[in-house]
Amino acid sequence: MKAILYNFSILRFLGMTLGGMITKSVMWSPISPIRLIEVDEPRLPNEDWAVVKTKLSGICASDMSAIKMADSPTLTPFASFPFIPGHENAGTIAEAGRGVRGFSVGDRVVVNPALSCEARGMDDTCASCARGEPSVCENAAEGRLAKGVNTGYSNETGGGWSGYFLAHKSQLYRLDGISDETGIMIDAFCSSLHPVMNNFPDDGDTVIVIGTGPLGLSAICAVRALGGKAKIIVIEKSTFSGGMAKEAGADIVICPGREKKTVYEIIAEMTGAKVYKPLIGDQILMGGVDKIFDTVGNAATMQMSLRLLRAGGFYGLIGLAATEKLDLTPLWFKEITMTGSLGYGMQDYRGKRVYTWDVALDLIRNKKIDLEKYVTHKFPIEDYREAIKVNIFKERYGAVKTAFVFD
Repeated sequence: MKAILYNFSILRFLGMTLGGMITKSVMWSPISPIRLIEVDEPRLPNEDWAVVKTKLSGICASDMSAIKMADSPTLTPFASFPFIPGHENAGTIAEAGRGVRGFSVGDRVVVNPALSCEARGMDDTCASCARGEPSVCENAAEGRLAKGVNTGYSNETGGGWSGYFLAHKSQLYRLDGISDETGIMIDAFCSSLHPVMNNFPDDGDTVIVIGTGPLGLSAICAVRALGGKAKIIVIEKSTFSGGMAKEAGADIVICPGREKKTVYEIIAEMTGAKVYKPLIGDQILMGGVDKIFDTVGNAATMQMSLRLLRAGGFYGLIGLAATEKLDLTPLWFKEITMTGSLGYGMQDYRGKRVYTWDVALDLIRNKKIDLEKYVTHKFPIEDYREAIKVNIFKERYGAVKTAFVFD
């Protein structure tokens, strides 16, 4: 079968880093870490696994970061190279072991990519998995399964950027009555739903969401779907994505660089805060917004966030951040709470303690959210270079979530 293979090497890293300073086309050049190859179809490792025939596989910001080789080397112990990417997957059961109860060949499924202690075949369950938080499994590099945080980062499971891949029984969810497009958005939606539910804004709060990719739009949708009435301000450079944010439930969209005033001055007017200008560096507010969900996660957005928050405010990093240089003075000066979030866990929902994916599926089935519309572009696997190009120039192509489609 055809598959996109990702491989890491120091030479490729140097080539991508230097080449990326000159042209973005390096990402689909011969020195790119990905290539289209022929591989064997996967076989069941034991009776608790299924082979999934891929129908649709999303292209995530984390995938693009890996292709750019912009991720921190800190994560290299938690992947097994080379691997087939693709962790946002919808498909059908092609083969199922006897331990995969409740599923039959031909069933439409979406796959939760988190590889838990159970999937890894661990004799002892780590504290994170015991709490129902497999996304932060402490055994990501251990067990009987090749190391990898998620499906798509382990060279034994494979990923959705191929015709078939492996899924453990603990990862399977039915797609009855739900489109494949909605299915591949569940991972991104839950990645925002989880931190939003854990830090849910009060109705009187003013909240900033930075970025309007799938994670940013999901954060807005999550607040509104759960009945939140907080004022939501979006900071986004793209006017195209800003319009989608308004449609999702944002009250105000600020486009930096296109406004007559600075973001700090605009937020100060909205919140009654005071703006101060240091001798060197960006402005800082005293007063400000209550919560910020940052789905971009670079030095500029993190630095801006800490300066826009009120004393005692909350900063949640949902986007990927790697090696960044920050002035953390506002963190202690304002006693800000700063957290990161990866994936999903357990939530309090309608009087019960349930998994984030179950909350998302309930909201989808009750038509509280519409995720399908965010899948804007689909590509056959052979057109992977064009898919990368569209993801690099999303505003030019009007792209939100892109995906590989299989027959």
